[in-house]
Amino acid sequence: MLVEVLAGDEPALDLALAELAAGRACSLVTALPPGSGRLCIDHDDNRAGDMQGSLGALTAAQLRDSSEVFFEELEPDEPLYIVGATDTAAQLCRMASATGFAVTVIDPRAAFARPDRFQDARALLCEWPQAVFKREDLPVTASVVTLSHDEKFDMPALEAALAADIRYVGALGSRATQARRRSELASRGVAEEQLDSIHGPVGLDLGGGEPAEIAVAVLAELVAARHGRALS
Repeated sequence: MLVEVLAGDEPALDLALAELAAGRACSLVTALPPGSGRLCIDHDDNRAGDMQGSLGALTAAQLRDSSEVFFEELEPDEPLYIVGATDTAAQLCRMASATGFAVTVIDPRAAFARPDRFQDARALLCEWPQAVFKREDLPVTASVVTLSHDEKFDMPALEAALAADIRYVGALGSRATQARRRSELASRGVAEEQLDSIHGPVGLDLGGGEPAEIAVAVLAELVAARHGRALS
């Protein structure tokens, strides 16, 4: 563990913060003792900062193995998009935010998408989901969960999420609702393999039906997906 006071204007820290804000991992390398220089190395091996002596010429792999630096691999919070600002969504937003997810809640209904209900959200967007997903560049680590139980919101969100080839797509609704959605998405040209990737009914089968209980079940499945556990 390394504890130090950070300067307010430092190129390495600026690049690290920019990369994390963009949802990309990076490496922060601090020469020892502290004060001897710092580098940030992004996913394309671009560098910012300065390091004294020969350390600055080393590759990322060499720096990782060096005893002369403190090497940190920084991972961004994984993006979770919740479609539908429902009571279950409010519970899931709070729990997921505490579990390392960067939560964006999407609902064009201003009466539901209120900041007082989603204080832990990274972003609260009072917009149609298809507009959001057209604008957003979803990384492979992203997850999308539809909780509105309203097809005019859920269907375009599912179609966009499946096209993005992301880690997890989940949809609230009974098995009959899932079958109806599947048929509709197939008629829109969504491939069978993509349809098979939808987790629906969303969440692990824990037996609960209250908003907080459903949120726990959904979060459990999201965490399992994050760690590569097999999902039924």
